[in-house]
Amino acid sequence: MKTRLWIIIALLALPLVACAGGFNVRSDANWNYLTLTMSEEQVRDLLVPILTNGQDLRMQNVTIDLRPGEIVARGDVLGDGGQLYPGSLSIRAWAANGQLNLEVTTFNFAGFNADAGMLQRFNADMAAGLARDAAESDDETHEVIITDTSFSITWRSPK
Repeated sequence: MKTRLWIIIALLALPLVACAGGFNVRSDANWNYLTLTMSEEQVRDLLVPILTNGQDLRMQNVTIDLRPGEIVARGDVLGDGGQLYPGSLSIRAWAANGQLNLEVTTFNFAGFNADAGMLQRFNADMAAGLARDAAESDDETHEVIITDTSFSITWRSPK
């Protein structure tokens, strides 16, 4: 199973690596590490198709802003009747206990703010999915760093 995850990570990283060379491989006595670092522009290129082609949330005119510890997506949500609702959402990402953690911290479109309970339920569902994925592998998410100019994630695999 761990080999499959490394292959998937490598295949996802190859297009970004080919364009920017933003990866580092290292090892110590117990672990192999793979770090992928993306610029704000590369993060935008990765997230815009996800945000514009979602089933539940379809955004247009998307911009991505990296801030220390979070990713802010701004744009217009396309409503069922074709109307556009401007707004933004913020996502925190970090590593803990060998697992990638994601949390939507704000969601505000056309004055609609997701309340704490709604965000908590959404984040709990997302966390459960990430935990299921992490449980299927010996690989771990070791570190996530978001600055105002880059996003960096490090995975590690036992030797």
